[in-house]
Amino acid sequence: MSVATVSRAFRGHAYVRPEVRDRVIAAAKELGYRPNRVASALAGGKTNALGLLVPSAMSNPFYGAMAEHLAQYANELGFELLIGLPARPTLESYVGALIDLEDRHVDGLLVCADAETVLEYSQARREGSPPMVAIGCSPDVDVPVVTVDEEEGGYLMTRHLLAEGHRKIGFLCLWQMEVRLWGREHGYVRAMVEAGLKPIIHHGMANMEGGHDGVRGLMGR
Repeated sequence: MSVATVSRAFRGHAYVRPEVRDRVIAAAKELGYRPNRVASALAGGKTNALGLLVPSAMSNPFYGAMAEHLAQYANELGFELLIGLPARPTLESYVGALIDLEDRHVDGLLVCADAETVLEYSQARREGSPPMVAIGCSPDVDVPVVTVDEEEGGYLMTRHLLAEGHRKIGFLCLWQMEVRLWGREHGYVRAMVEAGLKPIIHHGMANMEGGHDGVRGLMGR
């Protein structure tokens, strides 16, 4: 068979007959052959890889679960997921991790970062940089963003507890510096005021200790 036919068989090309594809795959298994991703990327101009930037605080189980689901879905579409992890929780480290992913010639970037990081990286991008999508970022950046309506979320959660008959509902806020998350508190306050109840809010530091101390403070009230 020609090199082109073997290449098409590995890529599942429609013009390769099933019996031919089966012979190629069987021969590859017998020889222990695996396609060279780097060579394929150089030849085809695509790596079939997506880059995911996750925050340096990987102890948060949310990001591990999200990365797992993204990897599974990417694999279903024939892509692999490359993880970029900033060495330090600084703007320079986040932008550096994104540039490192870009230098690995990924075909697209998924960015879990705040608006400041997204804007800083946007200015550092070169012509021909891969397309990017920001996750959980405030929508006032000039890139596609996947996020939620934070205020509506806070409102609906509080309404749910009110519907269950609860009246002393506390709100723990650990994100004073993240403006996009203030909406959750606004939604909580709106629901409490509508119900004629006084909001009970506790502000704390955005870490495990802050959460622990904040819950103890709320329970004491």
